[in-house]
Amino acid sequence: MEVHELTRHYESKSNEELLLLALDAPQLSSEARTALFGELARRRINADEQLETFRQEEERNKAEPRRASGSPFFRDWPGIGKFIAEVLHIYHSQLWLFFKLTFPAVVCGAVVTLIVRLEVFDIAQHISPGPEALRYRSEIIEIWSVSLVGYLLTWTAFCFSFGAICSAVLGIVSGEVPSIREAFATVGERLNSVVRLALLLFVLQVAAIAVAMAIPDLLFLVYAHLRGFPIQLLFIASTGFAVLLISRFALAVPAVVLDNYGVAQAMFRSDELTEGKWLTLAALLTKSLAGGYVAAFLPFWLAARVAESTPLPSWLPWVLNAASIIGVTLVEPTMFIGFALLYASAPSLPSTENAAHVLRES
Repeated sequence: MEVHELTRHYESKSNEELLLLALDAPQLSSEARTALFGELARRRINADEQLETFRQEEERNKAEPRRASGSPFFRDWPGIGKFIAEVLHIYHSQLWLFFKLTFPAVVCGAVVTLIVRLEVFDIAQHISPGPEALRYRSEIIEIWSVSLVGYLLTWTAFCFSFGAICSAVLGIVSGEVPSIREAFATVGERLNSVVRLALLLFVLQVAAIAVAMAIPDLLFLVYAHLRGFPIQLLFIASTGFAVLLISRFALAVPAVVLDNYGVAQAMFRSDELTEGKWLTLAALLTKSLAGGYVAAFLPFWLAARVAESTPLPSWLPWVLNAASIIGVTLVEPTMFIGFALLYASAPSLPSTENAAHVLRES
């Protein structure tokens, strides 16, 4: 292979894959070694120190093969507590950094949500309540379209913040704390791929949630006696499972941002790295989504309780919105840090050995 071809090949590899290849560096061609160690230097990876640690871990894994405990669907059960503790440690150690990386997305989401609500309210004024509302199909379609566009803009903003957090987590794990500009610049370098990935994940998420929302309605048609709480519980369960299912592809974002994977390749990589990680994904989603929901509405719940006995000033809604934004910004980063850490700490894929063999042949 030519040096520039090898360079492009190494750019698509993860840090672990590069280190695994570096273990066999003496068997590589001079061009392959030059390109390999050039890529390690570009990523600011101290090859000598990390290679020794990596070599010891590889030898330990060969001597004592890891046995998956329990069901293959829940292989992460034994170490989930330690993993969550590590996520919280990273978050608390750089809380202000992650706050600033998440804040733009939360503000964008809040502004877009406000605009969508005003637009939907304006359209809904022309719709008569009751069964006659079904006649206003164009208005209903317009409401759905506005809501989806708003959701897409918010989703994309959070994907950008997620990518920046991935860059920050990789820097922290490597012993260097990047600046805000550096973290977002990393996302900017992969802007085209990040946008296409965000759009693909958005379509999959909307489709999965739409199917999940239809399940309770279909069951209600078959079992008309199911009403009230059972239907609501089934709706929550089916929607939660849909979100959990799509979270299997969350690691595609760090794959694109950190290792310059293509969109399709990143999706497959994420699916492989999250295999058997259902409990970890569920814990990250629950902590972030449930915590974010409480953080967003808690100021308004408290204000409603106070308003029962005391008149509230006219400027209070602005304070409540600001408190809501700050609360969500403080809660949300843990999920993104967890996904980034899952990717950064993932073991090498079997395909890496095949890649090493091909490079030896070159």
